[in-house]
Amino acid sequence: MFGYIWMGSFDGVIRYDSKETIRFIHNPEETNGLPSDIITSIAIDNSNNIWVSTDKGLCQFNRQLQQFDRVYYSYENGDSVNNYIYSAVFDGEGVLWIADENFFGYFDNTKNQLIRITNGLDQSPRLLYNDDTNRLWLGTLEGSVYLVNPEEKTVVKKIEGPGSLARTIYASNNDVWVGYEAHGARLYNINGTLKTHYAYFNEPEFDIKSASVRKILRDTRGQIWIGTYHGLFLFNGKKLIHFNSEYYSGIPHNSIYGIFEDKQGGIWIGTWAGGVAYLHHADNKFNNYRHIKEPGSISDNMVSSFVQTPDGEIFVGTERGGLNKFDIETSSFQKVAELENEGVLNVKALCVDKFDGLWMACAFKGIYYRPKNQNNFIHFEKGPEDGKHISEIGVYTLCKSDSGIWIGTNFGGVNFYNFNTKKISFISKEYPFSQFNNINIRSLALDSKDNLW
Repeated sequence: MFGYIWMGSFDGVIRYDSKETIRFIHNPEETNGLPSDIITSIAIDNSNNIWVSTDKGLCQFNRQLQQFDRVYYSYENGDSVNNYIYSAVFDGEGVLWIADENFFGYFDNTKNQLIRITNGLDQSPRLLYNDDTNRLWLGTLEGSVYLVNPEEKTVVKKIEGPGSLARTIYASNNDVWVGYEAHGARLYNINGTLKTHYAYFNEPEFDIKSASVRKILRDTRGQIWIGTYHGLFLFNGKKLIHFNSEYYSGIPHNSIYGIFEDKQGGIWIGTWAGGVAYLHHADNKFNNYRHIKEPGSISDNMVSSFVQTPDGEIFVGTERGGLNKFDIETSSFQKVAELENEGVLNVKALCVDKFDGLWMACAFKGIYYRPKNQNNFIHFEKGPEDGKHISEIGVYTLCKSDSGIWIGTNFGGVNFYNFNTKKISFISKEYPFSQFNNINIRSLALDSKDNLW
């Protein structure tokens, strides 16, 4: 009965016992059970009962019926509670503490009430954490960290937040580590004095303001390129270099969307609103290609994806301008004519398979596939699992393998196109993803042992 691993996701609760995986999801036709598939925390009490918080309420696992039962409660004055629970945790005495969208406090199971704690708290509660010595900590939306006194029912601010959400807390002895939404990780002492800031190298020359990363690429020279919402970075093995668009005119925008290396060693940088930046190590200069009202310019400045065919053709996907083909000799772009009448927008991924076929994934138009030496594209749209359709219309990532193409959809799980049968399946027998069918897949990768990540 015990010894399970319980995992909370945005697609329900997953239970694993080293042999099989069982997923518990919300059933809108049932009055009991999980009220939502968005799981915010899982807690275990002293009797090994499983408690789950969601964005629509609290539940406890019923081992006899093998289902989750709703736990209804009110605030201490009888008012209705806010059902969006961000965090739930048990303290050293076995008392359940809850942080919802507006308040935090402890759960009185004799009255089914949440007794709110407001003394000393002037920020929005979001995260509860009980450390190895049973000290109870509270993190806030603003990033501050409070130490909770369960006996006196009070809180004391220990760390002043930097202005972004405290995502995770770890405390040991007199050290407190805090991971932030947009300020990296920081180590404080118990009195709130900053000891170390774990982020990008923090010398002033890097001007780093965010740790939000969109893309990482290792080029053929062994250098690591990092694309973020606030600029392009290069780690050359010794130091991290920041290419700020204020000082590098060839990089038109600091919000980096995609990074790609072509067969000639050129680095292509797709930006959110500034077109394409291109760098070749031979000239050490960024060249910029932007959309202008002239023939030969790229069709849109929101550039999402790149791919190069074995014969050297480079295709560039955009958000609002469809698919472009780059002419190396003239350094100009041309929209792919065969897709002009398709209304293709929001290109999210490009891929060339082992037969040199071109694949394109779109956020709202499914998948387009052009076999080698052909001009026309085959369009796969949402529909039944008959080999000719995909499970959801939105596709964000593609991954080629020797046997086919893996397809990551937007809340439709993983699909697979088989080269032999020339059909798409929603659930592969080789890689069973039945428990993840409703997940939003953003990235897929196949390692050298054919493990799919």
